[in-house]
Amino acid sequence: MAGLPELPYTDITRHNVHHHLPQVLRTLSKASHVAIDTEFSGLGGKATRDPNVEDRYSALVQVVRQHALCSIGMSVFEPTGTNDARQPTYLVHNYNFLVCPETDFTVSPRSMEFLANTGFDIGRMFKDGIAFKPGADFGSANSSILAPLFIHLLHLTSPVILHNGFLDLMFLYHSFYSPLPAQMDAFLSDLTDMFPGGLLDTKYIAEFVQRESRSFLGYLWRKSHRIEERKDDGLKVTIQTPYVPDLTSQSIPSLALKESEVDTETTKVAPGKRRRDDGKPYCHQYANHGFCRLQGACGKSHDLDLILDWEEGKCTVPSATEPDAKRAKLDGEAETNTDNENAAANQQILHTSHFDAYMTGFVYASQLRSIPDGPGDWKHKLYLMGKPMPLLVRKSRYSPGSGWVKGLDRECKCLAK
Repeated sequence: MAGLPELPYTDITRHNVHHHLPQVLRTLSKASHVAIDTEFSGLGGKATRDPNVEDRYSALVQVVRQHALCSIGMSVFEPTGTNDARQPTYLVHNYNFLVCPETDFTVSPRSMEFLANTGFDIGRMFKDGIAFKPGADFGSANSSILAPLFIHLLHLTSPVILHNGFLDLMFLYHSFYSPLPAQMDAFLSDLTDMFPGGLLDTKYIAEFVQRESRSFLGYLWRKSHRIEERKDDGLKVTIQTPYVPDLTSQSIPSLALKESEVDTETTKVAPGKRRRDDGKPYCHQYANHGFCRLQGACGKSHDLDLILDWEEGKCTVPSATEPDAKRAKLDGEAETNTDNENAAANQQILHTSHFDAYMTGFVYASQLRSIPDGPGDWKHKLYLMGKPMPLLVRKSRYSPGSGWVKGLDRECKCLAK
């Protein structure tokens, strides 16, 4: 896969948040959809994958209370021109909010290693992150300057898009709205009130609607990007250039899996066992899960374009009598190279929440075009790892919700004065 172009974005920190916030709010009012992704300091243990969904929620509540939100990526897709449904066009505004809690929090070595390996600077989080106090009720003296931004999201008629977004929603709720309810039904009831434009999960759509064989974010983005490029009427995207210089360099993001998508139970490689070699030059573990524990020591390619070329039948496994130099031909001519320098570079460079948000928004825009019946049937259904059905975001007859959402209009009017 060739080296990726830089993705312009606005880097928002404690030093410039007052300057940028009004412009962000104006941009949100123009959105056809808004994609969000977050990074956090830990994911928890096996209890967070409990087969019982309510027990899983209880375990995740503890994870959210103990760990920290580190950054928030947001991509606002603004329709432009006539926005012809046959060839939609968008102006995309990308934002990265670097945040830092004012309270003590737990750091998972595994999670921070993941972030460090993909370029996240934890020192900069403490130096430049926007301060907030997790678990503070919205409108209280302890609520963050970012609270109005996310309350603004709750009043949009445009949908909010996530990828495998259940834990993202829990962190956002606890960080900027209110302490998480002890019961999952109350949390889901609140989410129903909070997002009138609908919540949509691209991982749920990929697995349960499109029946994709693979559903990690990098794969879905690269596949949808290739599909749209080949169409005469493919969707067109223009990236809005930040109107002030970023405080940090804009590096090329990685197409690696979101850390919250990593299922350690299915990606383990037993010590001493050798993976099967079927003659294909790419890593099967990476192709299936978007994650390879061997990372740079893996002898197989992690190139998503190569994986997609094999999936489309453009490559063939050579016979045992063919010389090694002739293996894995692309269209009968171009040799695949498992040590592809561009692929290796793309996996080692900066991984950011703003680029994950952009990929999520692009995937959703492509999904809209490919399935005529969407998105009505897709709304308020969240993907849950290891479950054969989505989590339905709806009110329960037994739980009306926490009650705090009903006061949002009054609180927002007070903030506007």
